Amino acid sequence: MLESGALDSCLDYLRHGGVANPDIAWFICRLGEALFYRGRRGDAVECGRSAFAVAAHDTEVMHFCAWLFSNCGCHAEAAAAYERLIERNPEWVEGYRHASGAFAAIGDIARALVD
Repeated sequence: MLESGALDSCLDYLRHGGVANPDIAWFICRLGEALFYRGRRGDAVECGRSAFAVAAHDTEVMHFCAWLFSNCGCHAEAAAAYERLIERNPEWVEGYRHASGAFAAIGDIARALVD
């Protein structure tokens, strides 16, 4: 379904207020993923930001957004997503490693070493 023309149609829908419903956040993540793998990182991040804004309580959405932000070089946003995930699951050791890497990438060495 998400061929090039459909991707653009979905992105237009997103840009014109179609994301107010948290129930479609996972669809927006999938759109972001498709755009990412087609080299359209700016559009992918836009999707991630929209999904995160409306469904930041959803663990799957947070995981996806953290991954997307990290892989698109948006390390401050990745760190914020990893922090939320760690708050929900303080036993998630790998989350601390991911957060630490994001903090290091933005130059926040003190938090990279502590978190």
